[in-house]
Amino acid sequence: MKGITPLIAAILLIAFTVAMGGIISVWLIGFTSTQTTTVETGTEKQIQCAYSSLKIEEARYQTGTPSNVTVYVVYISGREDLGNITLQAIGGGFTNSSQTYFINDTLEPGEAFVGFIDTTSGASTPTHVRARALCMIDVPVIAECKSGQICMVAG
Repeated sequence: MKGITPLIAAILLIAFTVAMGGIISVWLIGFTSTQTTTVETGTEKQIQCAYSSLKIEEARYQTGTPSNVTVYVVYISGREDLGNITLQAIGGGFTNSSQTYFINDTLEPGEAFVGFIDTTSGASTPTHVRARALCMIDVPVIAECKSGQICMVAG
């Protein structure tokens, strides 16, 4: 029995290597194209939402029974509408202190709204109140009012 000559074996190895290189390069081009598109889309959203800014004008808390927080939020600047706004009172014994607004609606630049956070009774002053909204479905915009700041008011 005769085997493959060294010349034919070398040609077959080179052909196999070139074919594998072609397959890998086609896959790599598709992969990098997909990743580039994903990054460009995310970056574009970040840039468009970079100007979005929320402000908590006032977080008025009431301790005792019932204890709750009334939050006055203003969308002070931005280009895109905000949705899925969540208000949260943190610290001071506030539990179950998250309330979501504008789930199927949006808040436009310049608009304001009042939200209420119902909490457990007997809570003391929250350490801070947070408003979190989503710009273009998935870019978060956050505002906070901390205890001791002018926006945190007892009443």
